Amino acid sequence: MAERPLANSKVGRTGVARALSGRELAREVARQELAAFKAERERTRLADAVRLARVVDLPIAEMERVAGVSRQTIYNAIDATASTARRRQADQSLLQREVLTAIVAKGGAIPIAELASRLNRDPMDLRLAITALEETGVCRVLRAGYADTHTWEALAVAAEPSAEAHLRARFDELFLGRAAAYAVYLVVDTREERQIAAAAEQLISSREHTVIPAGTASVMHGPELAFSVYAASSRAAIAIAADLWQEVRSVAELPTKPAQIIAVIPPTPAPNAESAVLDAFAQAIAENTESDKVAPVLLQREAYSGGQSEKHLAARCLTVAATAMRRSVGQDRDPRLIDDGDAAFGELMSVRPLVVDAKIERIQKPLIAALQLATERLGPIAGGRRGRFQGGAPNIVVDVQPSGQDLIEIATLSGVVVAAADQTESASAVDLIREVLQR
Repeated sequence: MAERPLANSKVGRTGVARALSGRELAREVARQELAAFKAERERTRLADAVRLARVVDLPIAEMERVAGVSRQTIYNAIDATASTARRRQADQSLLQREVLTAIVAKGGAIPIAELASRLNRDPMDLRLAITALEETGVCRVLRAGYADTHTWEALAVAAEPSAEAHLRARFDELFLGRAAAYAVYLVVDTREERQIAAAAEQLISSREHTVIPAGTASVMHGPELAFSVYAASSRAAIAIAADLWQEVRSVAELPTKPAQIIAVIPPTPAPNAESAVLDAFAQAIAENTESDKVAPVLLQREAYSGGQSEKHLAARCLTVAATAMRRSVGQDRDPRLIDDGDAAFGELMSVRPLVVDAKIERIQKPLIAALQLATERLGPIAGGRRGRFQGGAPNIVVDVQPSGQDLIEIATLSGVVVAAADQTESASAVDLIREVLQR
């Protein structure tokens, strides 16, 4: 029985996929397949990715940039594809992804003979893949009007509306696991800025390049072309960038000119590391602040690269909430890190007696609730309590440890505090969530 593609995939894990459709979606999937090669460095994987890139007409220079390999390596992969694709046993899952990408890129019906030629596959191998896709409901075979004999190769295939949803799921799967990239910046002659911008738009993914106007930063002496390169080293990134620069100039019909690279920024740690505490903190801010603050707040959350315990992150969230409260009443001295029950109790004793107006009370109330919970649960003992002797028997204070739910609740209440402070303009929600990640 033929394998069905992406049967259990979840769509929409990234906002990027939702903005893609048609040929653009297919090209972005092909780019992500190439980028996946950087992490695996498996020759067959590169050949398969290159085949898909050729189906959606990605330029050779763009394949270099995304795969992080030289032009000759791409040509070698093309040669390997041409000589072995028809002989080796077809992977049905791979075939289905290739067919799905090709028919979405086409945007209409494509004869199966043409599809087989573009994919360099045996038409009968494609028959199994197309039949499985048709059963899944993502494509349909057009049997009427394409061939009187109704031979398989003479029929055509077209995408159903659900095909793009499946392809978006594949994009998300690849995008979330993509390799880190070098950022490369090249000087652009002011007189050539428009031509370079137009050519780069044709060659490079719109999400991974930009032409920066002169004066955007004080250190700039003119426009710059910035793009990412998925190379294994800075030296390879520079070589690929120089090659891509010549391709851009060729498409722009400009004379050959050496690339003037002014900055190469190495990859940063993978963003958006998991944290239920930060998720709760950011979500509480997003749900209680103005709509134009939501995207910047969530962007800051996604910048977290991991490495901190959930308890430490909850302490950071609570500390910036206490900071927001202090700033709302005109205090310029920030609290120390509230990372145990005693520190929470001390801050609670400062916050609870304050008499404030209704605006500040919206900051104070959730902060008191957060500090009370932290006093009782952050440990190592309940805050403000000490062992003492009463009569002849000691009063033993029991150690406490916060549960995951305790930490999430502290973070949620802290997020409500930060959002309320942002509404009064006494503190910035975006700055405070950034402070959580930087402290």
